[in-house]
Formats: sequence, structure tokens, C-alpha cells
Amino acid sequence: MGLCKLLLTLILISASFFYYLTQYTNLIKKYKCKYAVITGSTGGIGKELTSQLIKKMNVITVARNPAELEKIQEQYKDEQFKIVPFVFDFVDDLNTFSDKFDQFLTEKGIDKQEVGMCFSNAGYGDYKPFESYNYIEKAKFVQVNFDAHLAICDYFCKLFLTRKNTKSALVITSSALSHTPGKYFALYHTTKAALSSLGNALYAEYRRKGIDVLVVHPSSVSNTKFYQHKGIKAEGDKTMPVIGQIENSFIAVTPKQVVNRMLTRVGKINQSQVGWAAVSTALFATCSGRNIQGWIWSLFSLNDKLVK
Repeated sequence: MGLCKLLLTLILISASFFYYLTQYTNLIKKYKCKYAVITGSTGGIGKELTSQLIKKMNVITVARNPAELEKIQEQYKDEQFKIVPFVFDFVDDLNTFSDKFDQFLTEKGIDKQEVGMCFSNAGYGDYKPFESYNYIEKAKFVQVNFDAHLAICDYFCKLFLTRKNTKSALVITSSALSHTPGKYFALYHTTKAALSSLGNALYAEYRRKGIDVLVVHPSSVSNTKFYQHKGIKAEGDKTMPVIGQIENSFIAVTPKQVVNRMLTRVGKINQSQVGWAAVSTALFATCSGRNIQGWIWSLFSLNDKLVK
């Protein structure tokens, strides 16, 4: 009888916690801000974030392509809140981001204290042998997929600490591949693993200082620019199977699912897996350890044709 009561109690606690996690956070009430910043705002997840946040607050969209930013701004011109585009290419000197963004805020008449949320979402993928591209190409990849997030975290953690007695949120998009190496995804895995570790460390450091840090780990995300990048495509502009098939397969998640997870989990937990494949990958990584993971992934590739 005692065991049954214990099991029932655990089930009720688990169900209550799950219900709590799935409820949307009142962002305006919690973070008391008028502006949210989204990097990688012209991609699938970035666009979905914009479409949901613009109903609640003003959105500063960050991307490298002015034409695409203007298109998004035009799309939401009739909304109650406004889109404010900021052009920045994370391939450029990241040391200039802070000064350029400060200047941008001044020119637009935006008070820093009114910026209370940042979604660090920029990046792209590559699928090829480590030795097949030179150091400069590798350094560029690391800059966009990790260093850019580091620059964003550096700027916004400092900014958010100045918002006295007010909470702020920093949400980082990582990947299920942060948990496991993946053959021919060496640099992608490396940058995502570093990014997840950074987010976890920042959560531990700033949770009691008013900054909610959340890292999401989606599995393959459909309808994004990830699969359009030349590093994921073969000659003739055709995405090669099996890589191309993953985008719309049963293991994929949609940008809406990823964003919904962000907006329900922020301020509640520090890491979240999106999609059953991401959950499975995380569990496997936890249970197997690095030695077994590396050995298993060395046995096969998602698509040898793409790299030969």
C-alpha cells in the first residue's frame, strides 16, 4: 500500500510539473520589456519567433541581408507593435557588434532598459570530412556558429545586469547534435556542444541575478535555411539523401514546435530537448558515455555519397 501511494504521488507530481512546463509564460508581466532581440531572424525559427513575439512586443530583427529584413518589416507593418531591423553579418569583426548595436539603439531612440529578451539563433550547417576544408573555412564556421553567440551573450548579459529588480531572458538555439559527435558533422557538433555548455554555465551564474537562460536542442528542423546551405548540398543544387530526407521526415520538428518550446520553458528550466529524436539522443549520450558514442558513430555516415 505504501509503495502504491508513493508511485501515485510521483505520478501526480510529474503530471503537475509537466503541465506547468507546457503553459505559456506571460512575457510582458515576467520581463517587463518593450523589445525583444532575435538574431538569425530571417531563417525558419527566427521568422516563427518574430510572428509570435510581434503580437506581444516590439521586435529587433538581426540578420545580414537588408532586403530580407525589410521584407519582414513590411510584412508586419500593420501590427500594433513594430519591427526594427538591425543589419549585421556575424562573419564580420565581432568586436564591432557592441558599438554598432549601441549606436543603432541610440539612432532608433530605444532605451536599453526596455530590451529584456534576446533569442540567439544564428548559424548554419556543414556536412563533410574535417580534412576537406581549410583552416580559414573552419574558423569562419566556428565564428558564426559559436563566437557569434558568445558575442551576443557577452553584450546582453552585461545589459541585462543593469536592469535592476527586473528579470531578463536569454534563449539560445543549440541542436540535438550537441549531445553526440555525428560522422562528418565534426565542427557542427563541436560548436553546438560548446554552445550548450556555455548556456548551462550562464544559467548557473546568472539565475539568481535576474537572467533566465534557456538552451533548446531541436532535432532536425523542417522548412529552415539549414538544408539550403551549400555545405548540406551536392552538385546540381540537389540535397542528397539521406541528409535531405531528414528535413521532412518523422524525426523532424517544425519551427513552430521549437518556438513554442522556447516560450513555454523560458524562466522554468535551463535546457530543453525538442522532438523525440532529440530526447533519445540526449538519453543515449547520458547513458553511453563518450567512448561508446564515438565508436558507434564511427561505424556509419548519414550519407557517404555526399562526401565522396
